[in-house]
Amino acid sequence: MGAVDVPESVIDVLTSLRDYLQDKCEPPIYVSDRRFMKALNLLQVAAYADGRDEVSIAFCMHAVATLCCMLAAVTLCCMLA
Repeated sequence: MGAVDVPESVIDVLTSLRDYLQDKCEPPIYVSDRRFMKALNLLQVAAYADGRDEVSIAFCMHAVATLCCMLAAVTLCCMLA
């Protein structure tokens, strides 16, 4: 198996999420270009480990939902501390 492709649609979803975090969240969450590329690479590794030849939108959305749940849990823990 060769390289894992990242379709433009997946990049669009992640870019929209990045923009949302920076422009709409309070406080804003900045995601650097380096972190953005690391996130893309992590999705590629996960897709490869799952035997896929590209990162799918469904796979990407699952990762985003997991991240949102983790952020919510951290926020709740900080509020209760």
